[in-house]
Amino acid sequence: MQQGAPTPYNQINAPNDHVCTKGSRKPTYSVALKEEEMVKLAVLNYSDPQLDDEANAFGRKFRDTLQGDGERRAYTNFATGDEESRTLYGSEETVENLRKLKRELDPKGVFGWYNPVR
Repeated sequence: MQQGAPTPYNQINAPNDHVCTKGSRKPTYSVALKEEEMVKLAVLNYSDPQLDDEANAFGRKFRDTLQGDGERRAYTNFATGDEESRTLYGSEETVENLRKLKRELDPKGVFGWYNPVR
């Protein structure tokens, strides 16, 4: 019989430590695969800014290879910022509804720093 125990409160986020290295560069590319009901991530972690171009080229290739010719979808929390709104939020109808709400509830554009509805 398997037995488990609660994770101590000070270890709950331990699996994320490598992602949260202070001062490092962490471009992250995500692919949401609807047919597999799965999200795949490439989290790149390095400190040398001269590696930015190489890291981003790798991330784009990772994303493009997994998505193939299928519908483009990304996990919003791990989007890189070069995705279209539809890739992050779903159908064009959903995006248009979000735009309508945005105009109504945030006419001055106060909210929208991370993955804004465009």
